[in-house]
Amino acid sequence: MRPKALILAGLDPTGGAGIIADARVLSARGLFPLAVPTGLTVQTGKEVREVFTPPARLFSRSLQGIEETHPISGVKVGMIPSPDIAREVDDFLRRQEEIPVVFDPVLASTGGTTLTPGEARKIIPSIIRHSTLVTPNARELLEIGEEMSLSGTLEEVAFAIVRETGTPLLLTGGSGGQDAGKDLLFTTGGKKEFPGEYLEGKDFHGTGCLLSSALLSYLVDGYTLEEAVQKGKEFTLSCLKKGFLSLDGRWFWDL
Repeated sequence: MRPKALILAGLDPTGGAGIIADARVLSARGLFPLAVPTGLTVQTGKEVREVFTPPARLFSRSLQGIEETHPISGVKVGMIPSPDIAREVDDFLRRQEEIPVVFDPVLASTGGTTLTPGEARKIIPSIIRHSTLVTPNARELLEIGEEMSLSGTLEEVAFAIVRETGTPLLLTGGSGGQDAGKDLLFTTGGKKEFPGEYLEGKDFHGTGCLLSSALLSYLVDGYTLEEAVQKGKEFTLSCLKKGFLSLDGRWFWDL
């Protein structure tokens, strides 16, 4: 029987990010994907137009049904669009101490649409504490740091979050620009750089979902954190190199 991984994330109808993207990756990596949507979005590859949040009771009962019928080997957490959903996710993760949890904190879309509002953001630090790894980009890192009253350079804030939560942090895309292919892993033991190839001129949709789901799959397979990061990056790059251009001019990765 294939190990089962649970996805708690938003629905992106384009399939380039969110639940569909996570399920594509996990299935390709040999896992059986389970999913409870945290929200529904109206979007293209370039912009998020609307976000709809399910009732907390519906979300909670869906989680309960999965817990009662399926052994869960890992959890991927993505968009958290309301404080009620944030509390449900946090409560659920408190019961998952023995399995890997990867949290990709999707706070806003690339175009600037808020996906995790202020009240929900207050619960983000607790969700990080109950995760195995958190994978913010530079903007998300600083916003999480601000929520935790932490300031400084990217590296200073990253180390501070690790100290406060006890959870390793992978800063994805370095500081942006030509560092976009480089990721930095911060742990209580220090920092490790993972270089990567930068695909010039290709603005991809959903790379954070792709990488974080790949990372989870390798953690479920028993790889160490550093091994999972390296293998996850290799898997991600292979998918980016198979990418295609959508009708609205955004690049989509493929398997």
